[in-house]
Amino acid sequence: MPTLRIIEIPCLFCGKNLENMDSTGVVSTHTILKGGVLCHAEAIYGSIHDGDLFVLAVCDECLANTPSRVYHIKDTDRVHKIDYFHELTQDEVESLMSTNISLMSLNRLYKPPIWCGDKGALNIATGCAILMDWRGSGRTNISRSSCSQCKFFKNI
Repeated sequence: MPTLRIIEIPCLFCGKNLENMDSTGVVSTHTILKGGVLCHAEAIYGSIHDGDLFVLAVCDECLANTPSRVYHIKDTDRVHKIDYFHELTQDEVESLMSTNISLMSLNRLYKPPIWCGDKGALNIATGCAILMDWRGSGRTNISRSSCSQCKFFKNI
């Protein structure tokens, strides 16, 4: 594999140039950027870029101004922030469920509340009864206190 050298790389979100702290410009898994982070992403089977390696940078300001700090990058022109499922409105949930979204897609796009330790909480059939009560009124009262008696509650 050839040695990749980058002196500066733009932030994926705002375009601000970030400087490689290694004066030789060599990029590795330990590369440190002044004022940001460097991410390595490898395209795998299913992508037209299968086998290609991408190097992406995000500045500290963009990380700080992003509430969840988690992104699902669909392509270079469109970035989708992963939302907490319980923060969706009832209309958004009903619209989403009407698409017959797969369990894999649901879990790729959304997360259960941060205090929930149930790995299968977003399973449509067997997940959290309160979270997945998408046709009823149970979703309107999702909070730390409403979940505090659940065996999967994480007191964080």
